[in-house]
Amino acid sequence: MIDNRYYVEPAHWSVDQTEIDAVREQVFVAEQGISREAVWDGVDAKCVHVIARNSADRSPIGVGRMDADGKIGRMAVLADWRSAGVGGALLQALVDQASERHLAQIHLHAQVSAVRFYEGHGFAVEGDGFVEAGIEHRKMSRRLPQTSAPNTGAASSSPSAPSKLITTDSLLSCRETTLAVMKHARHELCIYTRDLEAPIYDQDDTIEQFRRIALSGARARLRLLVQDPARARHDGHRLVLLAHRLTTPIGLRQPHPDDLQYNAAFITNDCGGYLYRSQADRFEGEGDLYNPLRCAELQRYFDQIWERAQPIDEFRRLNL
Repeated sequence: MIDNRYYVEPAHWSVDQTEIDAVREQVFVAEQGISREAVWDGVDAKCVHVIARNSADRSPIGVGRMDADGKIGRMAVLADWRSAGVGGALLQALVDQASERHLAQIHLHAQVSAVRFYEGHGFAVEGDGFVEAGIEHRKMSRRLPQTSAPNTGAASSSPSAPSKLITTDSLLSCRETTLAVMKHARHELCIYTRDLEAPIYDQDDTIEQFRRIALSGARARLRLLVQDPARARHDGHRLVLLAHRLTTPIGLRQPHPDDLQYNAAFITNDCGGYLYRSQADRFEGEGDLYNPLRCAELQRYFDQIWERAQPIDEFRRLNL
């Protein structure tokens, strides 16, 4: 059963450290009395992180990490959320990350009180108990099924494509990569565009992805910054028509005049995927289906411009 009160997404230490620290401080230090030196061991920058957020206000409610050797750790969920399945969702997200990296086995040090929880997720106890940070633990591991490496081409629709730089140099490759970024999105897209770019965004397959994401549930969030809405306004653009029909809002805004000097165009999703073109009127660009750091950088810029932007007058009659 899906719990719409929260969601889990990839995190990156350099971007999300403050929120990760806050959850760990509450759970490990305040509640369990573990020393800060034991909690923060200096290896976080080299780990894969996931974070659970409250859907209502996006505040962090749980965290977890995995190192390059497949060791899962620092699993922590705030007390008020421990009966909502957050821990299981975090663990599954890390298992998915391990599968994407084709790890044969994952392992962890479980507090004795959590052994049954991990057994319920396929982990088995190995060896004798031991004390870590003053708390009794057991080592546990789980083998993962091995599959062939996924296709990493620009048009791949696999939800588990690994990090790999993709370059575009034509309308076709730009459309294919844009579509791949959209297909990998779960609930959110951010698009910075000159004029809604009909050759890219007014196509059967991209319109279908807009529809899928818009109907993906309570967390659906599609935002587009359009620099030149006058060029974008024409009767046949199906994205505008789709936004008019759906109850889920597809937000369109025009950047503040002070921000109109920005020459680039880009798209980001909520799973670390992006495509960035330094010149909005050209198709040359670079992207990645999983690069949380670069994706977060673009999203931070987008959010800054979005806050200063205004609803587009030409679309107000459509309640956008």
